[in-house]
Amino acid sequence: MKNRLDFFRQQMSAFEGSANPFKAIENGYYVPVPGKSVSDLIADRIALRPASTHLLLGGIGSGKTTQLLKILDRIDSFPEKTYVRYIDVSLSTDIAKITPGVLVAIVGVTLANLVADNEGNNVKNDVETVRKLAYGYSEIKESNQIKDSNQIVDSILKRQRYDYESIASSIGVSALDVALGRSQIKKVEHHYPGILSPVSTQKSNELTKAVQNLCSETKKKHERIVFLLDGLDRLDNSKAFSDMILNDMREISDIGISCVVVGSVKILHEEYRDVLARAVGYLEYQSCWDVVNDKDAHTFFELVLSNRAAQGFITSDARESIIRYSGGILRDLINITQSSIEESYLLGDDNITLIHVDKAVQTFGRAKLLGLTKSDIDILQEFANGRSLPPSSDDEIKLLITRRIIEYMYPERRCTIHPALLPILSLASA
Repeated sequence: MKNRLDFFRQQMSAFEGSANPFKAIENGYYVPVPGKSVSDLIADRIALRPASTHLLLGGIGSGKTTQLLKILDRIDSFPEKTYVRYIDVSLSTDIAKITPGVLVAIVGVTLANLVADNEGNNVKNDVETVRKLAYGYSEIKESNQIKDSNQIVDSILKRQRYDYESIASSIGVSALDVALGRSQIKKVEHHYPGILSPVSTQKSNELTKAVQNLCSETKKKHERIVFLLDGLDRLDNSKAFSDMILNDMREISDIGISCVVVGSVKILHEEYRDVLARAVGYLEYQSCWDVVNDKDAHTFFELVLSNRAAQGFITSDARESIIRYSGGILRDLINITQSSIEESYLLGDDNITLIHVDKAVQTFGRAKLLGLTKSDIDILQEFANGRSLPPSSDDEIKLLITRRIIEYMYPERRCTIHPALLPILSLASA
């Protein structure tokens, strides 16, 4: 009994969809994609153009983070000494309230930490400037309490001309000083939120100059600097994302740093796409894999399963069913497989068969239908009936972003309903 439990625990762990991509790569679960991957393409372009900018768009679970990590590996093999850093932007600021200058600030803070031990006064000043502007700062200012409170004094005098006690208590000075017209100088603390704060209104000119100086200092040891900025695909506000990209990626490139920023697939279907395409050096799209019409994609998904599952644990027909119902989305392949493993264990079986996959797909499909309106269901029914044109309305784009609708780019561009939803829709309409 214990051996069976240990075995199933091991298989469940191998198909943990929420696992850190770093850990998945370390455990040897990464399978090279067919053809030239997005990571290879971007890494080669960075090698050729040291200050190039790249926008990597893709849907939830498409493997964007994994591609960033593979870019990291490729850059480590560059002949030049290169400083490369992967950063999840959402861990540094509130991305829901992101503003232009945030990416420059994150890059600056990272470089400031890198050269913080430098003894030069200029470097120390730049480090302090970057940290101050990024995180915010407070300063003490002297305030003439009577002079600064003239409006309060005038208001009280209109009501009671010689009530010095009322005036004094309102502005925090002595009644005698008020009566004699003397001022008191007091120190008042003023706080200025940093650029990484969601309430910041700071300008980035001073920050950019300091970051440029820190970049020059860093390049005394590293010939090239590359930043891989993840997490912004969770930003739903396309205008905020566009404003930030237009400002920050240009500034980072002008400083002499190459960067790759991850964004949502939503951008591809909105008016900001053309603007962003012109603002960055390269725009790449990590689309879903068409496992139905692309043999290489199907083989790739087979390898992902065989690389994680024990030999013979998944029957051949169950494997085909998992691949088909994944819709060509890697995370869904992993999640459906893990759910199938659980079904097999609960039923007391030793393998994953079609019975277990069917149960897992029903559970997965029902979860994807939660929260949808009748209008959403009607749209999905259109795609279930054969519509392949890309989404155009806001409601359709929302279904695309949440992967109820799937878009493929190869071997030809087409859109379809997520296959795991088909059995549930069939039951609902029966």
